[in-house]
Amino acid sequence: KIIQKPGSFRVPDGRCGYIMNMYTAPEFRRRGLAKTILEKLMEEGNAMGIHFFELHATADGEPLYIQNGFELHKEPTYRKFVW
Repeated sequence: KIIQKPGSFRVPDGRCGYIMNMYTAPEFRRRGLAKTILEKLMEEGNAMGIHFFELHATADGEPLYIQNGFELHKEPTYRKFVW
């Protein structure tokens, strides 16, 4: 998903690729599928001028993202659902 955030020195236009809902069924894990999908998402984003990507990871997914250059950013996310 492409998100428009306020611009910054590192990302002047504020455009961000938010990667969400990646999941690999247990029987297909450890075959490089998620890595390939992640690489393709970032390649497509780069072709669209996106050079900043973020995501929220589960403990199971965290190693994949760290191995692919993502770093934990110490910015807490607070959520509230109102029905």
